[in-house]
Amino acid sequence: MENIHISKIQSVIYIEPLSHDVKRSIYGKKLDFHELVFKISGDSITSFNDKKLHSIPNTVRFLPKSNGIEYYVDFKEQGACIDVFFDTLEELPKEAYNIDTSKNLKIRDLFLKIHKVWTSKQQGYYNKCLSLLYEIFSETEKTKTPLTDKAAHES
Repeated sequence: MENIHISKIQSVIYIEPLSHDVKRSIYGKKLDFHELVFKISGDSITSFNDKKLHSIPNTVRFLPKSNGIEYYVDFKEQGACIDVFFDTLEELPKEAYNIDTSKNLKIRDLFLKIHKVWTSKQQGYYNKCLSLLYEIFSETEKTKTPLTDKAAHES
């Protein structure tokens, strides 16, 4: 996603592993913002518009904002992740995808940092988070090795 212009960061959240044995989380059919997710731990398969995305540690998942698209996650193993919800001035691709970032540990650090800065809410935090999100996009562009759907069917 080159030449991206972020118009808003809605939120940056850390999702902890669920304490109970949930096998599926259903997120409905509307995603008001684009979602960029860094998988810290666990193993799950996201179904988005009939596409299966296998997420394991050190993968980044992109989901475009949408309306009327089925979106749910099946958990093989509970885990943690950091989600960044954002909007842009231009249209982004409507295709969801995963990127293997295991060879670029800087991306993990950037996601941890954006979450820390976002939750601190110290003076200047929002602009710092914009800067970090642009840096995340820059690093993912360098690392872009999309994972295939085949991985989602492996058991």
